Amino acid sequence: MARRYSVSSEKLLELSGLRQAGDSWLGIEEKTGVPRRVAKRAYQEWERKRSDEELSAARREVAADEFRRHLDSLTQLAQLLARSLGVPTSIRDRRDAESVLDDVWKAGLDSVLESYRRQDHGEGESKQREAVRQGRMLLRALQDHTHGKVRWEALDEWKKAWDTSIKKLAELGAEATKILENILEQETGLKDTIIRECGRNDAVSVMTGGILWAVWGEVCEGKPLNSDRPLARTRTSYEGKSEVVFGEHNATHGLMFDEVLAKRVADVCNWADRNLRSGEIVQQVAGELGRMRARSEELEEKLDPLRLRPLMLRSRCDLCPV
Repeated sequence: MARRYSVSSEKLLELSGLRQAGDSWLGIEEKTGVPRRVAKRAYQEWERKRSDEELSAARREVAADEFRRHLDSLTQLAQLLARSLGVPTSIRDRRDAESVLDDVWKAGLDSVLESYRRQDHGEGESKQREAVRQGRMLLRALQDHTHGKVRWEALDEWKKAWDTSIKKLAELGAEATKILENILEQETGLKDTIIRECGRNDAVSVMTGGILWAVWGEVCEGKPLNSDRPLARTRTSYEGKSEVVFGEHNATHGLMFDEVLAKRVADVCNWADRNLRSGEIVQQVAGELGRMRARSEELEEKLDPLRLRPLMLRSRCDLCPV
């Protein structure tokens, strides 16, 4: 039986150099003493191994780069989420909590999702749907990376408090209307006088809206409900008229009267405000908004990048490239 010829590492290095320099297999046999068929087989095996190693190195490099971008994207998503978990500051904001988060993904995920985009997903509604889908997927990935380290029940509690506060906002509006109507009925003809003098059939609705806007604003800011600060006041406007305005920052809920009637309207609104703020619904709203602020602060602390990145480096999710 013929002995299989073994090529040493030194000979392999020599014949590889000769082959890459352009020598023929016969020439290599003459220079190295290695049979040309053996040299060719050894060289091909060496070349295959080198190709596999280069491919593995390239894959490791690509995977490492993809993983860095993955971590960057999840870190940005966490910051976007933490910044967005506020309270419903506008009385016109009647979205539920899931819609709020979907709008966050639609409006703020362009830079976060850039690492994952391989093609243009179109414009308009289809692009927004894609942003929502990918936003939800990345949120699940973030939750997987931080499982057991971030109390994600806080997000569910925030959503529940948001939805409850929106329902209470509708109840608060109905209660404000009821209180104001009851006060106006106690003085014969006052309601008709207000409508006639300001020239607006919706004057009572504007008054109710102003009360609700100012009360909601103070509750959202966490101000005490027993404050003696007047919610409605008057200010001199053009042509000698006085305008009734609501809240500290002068909302657009203004009505124009002569000075005496303007002061009377402001007094009525402040009366309604005191009754509204002493009621159970405002207390409930304040409790829900307080819970929302607390949960928002909790998640903001836990999702700080200095805490987050070490956690993600030690964990995996289904979207991890390595």
